[in-house]
Amino acid sequence: MARMGESYEVRPFPKIRRAHVDVLREGYRRHTIHGLVEVDLSKARSLVAAEGTGRVSFTGFMTACMAKAVDEDRMLHAHRRER
Repeated sequence: MARMGESYEVRPFPKIRRAHVDVLREGYRRHTIHGLVEVDLSKARSLVAAEGTGRVSFTGFMTACMAKAVDEDRMLHAHRRER
């Protein structure tokens, strides 16, 4: 339920997301495979250092970047209501 002053829209659950849910449900029963990922963060760290205020943490910077990316695709905000 939306709070006063907030708005939301109801959309049908996309077919591709139904397929993702099915794959995730099957994967839940399987063994988990862990892997390592290497990411070059030198440009991001230089952007944080260039701020120069000392108030910007790298964690805060990454959180803001992820929030902006999610905001660009509103379907990532979606919540599936179980019936």
